[in-house]
Amino acid sequence: MILDISKIRLITKKKGTQIAEKFLKELSEDNDSIKSIKDCIIATRIPQQPKTLLERIICDADMYHLGFDDFAAKSKLVRKEMKLKNGQKIHKAEWKQKNIELLQNHRFKTDYAQQLLSGNQKKNLEKLLNKGIKNTSEILQVMPASNNEIIASASVTLKTEKRPERPDRGIDTMFRISSNNHQALSQMADSKAHIMITVNSIIISVLLSVLFRNLDNEPYLAIPVAFLIIVNVITIVFSILATRPNIPPGVFSIDDLNNKRVNLLFFGNYYKMKLDDFSEGMSRLMEDHDFLYSSLIKNLHQQGLVLGFKYRLLRISYNVFMYGLILSIIAFGIAILVKQS
Repeated sequence: MILDISKIRLITKKKGTQIAEKFLKELSEDNDSIKSIKDCIIATRIPQQPKTLLERIICDADMYHLGFDDFAAKSKLVRKEMKLKNGQKIHKAEWKQKNIELLQNHRFKTDYAQQLLSGNQKKNLEKLLNKGIKNTSEILQVMPASNNEIIASASVTLKTEKRPERPDRGIDTMFRISSNNHQALSQMADSKAHIMITVNSIIISVLLSVLFRNLDNEPYLAIPVAFLIIVNVITIVFSILATRPNIPPGVFSIDDLNNKRVNLLFFGNYYKMKLDDFSEGMSRLMEDHDFLYSSLIKNLHQQGLVLGFKYRLLRISYNVFMYGLILSIIAFGIAILVKQS
């Protein structure tokens, strides 16, 4: 016999409303209050469908344990309660499967509960998924063939077992750290380019405002000054090129989406797309594990290409400035020596 939590909870809730109604009438409560309380009780049955704020609050209070650290302990207690209530032993694999489905499908109804509990709910789900079942065929043994949905889910789990397990949490951490490092390096490159632009702009301003006025009296300085200005301009140009944004066309085709060639994690690939087309692409991305990770890999690779381009131009800018400044000083020295001789 398959455990059907929703049916059991529905029977329990209906019985609870009858008891509550009888008790409240004995307390002479008005009909509106009694109806509101009964609606709150019924609203907590799974799937939860609250209509009012009070019902949403009660629903979140009823399922708050999904987002607490002691979820595993509470789950064991609920399993024992179900066993005592129905007089049947609930198989561990079956109970685990039901808890996974509950954690995957449940959404807290109030903003407060979502902010407070959703994070731990996700962690509890990850713990269940990572915990694994040594013999997944146990699921098939406790579930009759008539329940196609559960059998299909168990079959998927069984097939997944054959694959080598990947440390998903470690992979996610790797992508997050790499992306953060790339972003930090990009900001550093922009800061360095800004420094070069500022310094060379100041030098050009000084040259134009001071030395150019004295070239009539000191004509021998014309060549060194001109050379230094050229160095400054070239340095500024390469620094600007290093920070200049490069934006792709901003559209992707259905063929790109079907063949998983598009990276939807970068705005430049979709900023001209309609919302419906973008939503369809993101839905496919979220539903396809391999597509998601391939997109993360593409995104990381594209960030690396952009960083490589930035730093190559920035290196040219620094080299031009460094060697050009040395040569300019030498040119000024030679000009002064020639003048004195």
